[in-house]
Amino acid sequence: MLLAAGLLAACTADDGGSDVPDGGRGANGTQQTEITLHADVHRMVEGTRATTIDNATGLQAQDIRIDAYFHGTETAYLDGVKLHYDTDAWKFWAASAETHYYWPIEGSVYSGSTVSSLDFVGYCPFDLSNTCIALDTYNGTGLSLTCTGLPVVNTTPGEGQTTQANLKEFLWAYTTNKTKDDNPVTMSFAHPFARIKFHVSGSDVTVNSVTISDVKNNGTCTFDGSAITWTPSGDPANLVITGTPATGDTPYIVIPQTFASDLTFTVNASWNDWGDTPVEHTLSTTVSVSWQAGYSYTYTFNISPDDLTVNVTNFTEQW
Repeated sequence: MLLAAGLLAACTADDGGSDVPDGGRGANGTQQTEITLHADVHRMVEGTRATTIDNATGLQAQDIRIDAYFHGTETAYLDGVKLHYDTDAWKFWAASAETHYYWPIEGSVYSGSTVSSLDFVGYCPFDLSNTCIALDTYNGTGLSLTCTGLPVVNTTPGEGQTTQANLKEFLWAYTTNKTKDDNPVTMSFAHPFARIKFHVSGSDVTVNSVTISDVKNNGTCTFDGSAITWTPSGDPANLVITGTPATGDTPYIVIPQTFASDLTFTVNASWNDWGDTPVEHTLSTTVSVSWQAGYSYTYTFNISPDDLTVNVTNFTEQW
């Protein structure tokens, strides 16, 4: 699922051969039109554990980073400016106040580049702390990132530690070759990661932990505005989720990947065998797994005293 942002356009510059992104009036006295942004989400999806961005309210709670480059180049026109939702609209923000940015005049010159159109980049959240993401240098044709140490546990984080309990989801947007005539410019924020959730069939069973074997949690990713491509790397690790994870509405973020063989799901669960005291049981099974960027997977556990089955067929959805 894409989170859509419409960039309402504007144009400007002075006649002295340079453009000023935050100017208000050109050298010839021409009034400039400012750039504004509208962001929205078309689908409501539940989420509480890892901080995922699932609806308009969730997006509005984040600040967004916006970069703009002269089309097909690595020359920045807007560099790391902040977009902030204030009261009832998205506004460019500096310190604690609104600021304004304007389109360059086509055919003028800015930092040695002749202005034609702009390529827009959006990143969310603005602060990448607890995302496990490092942005690669923009290459003029697309976006790329490196993910290092995406957490495979959801325990309470220690100081300076990122776990699934305080992980923040990262989103990005990329749209190219836009001018003031494209008002409003639409930016669609995409989920580069996949999301998994767990559910237990029946109310008399409590799932205490879920362990999924051989999951890679490092990798590189590219985005050309439509296709997201991952190259997972490093040694695989066990994804271990504890603390009654099978509630059906608790998300965990994973790197999209395809596995060479079925993965082992190990579930520790409690139920009453005899009497009133729940007894813990550990059961395992293998599951065919493939995670795609922007998809949410709900694994439903059907548990009996000597058997565990996992159903995902009807619980895969575009995020």
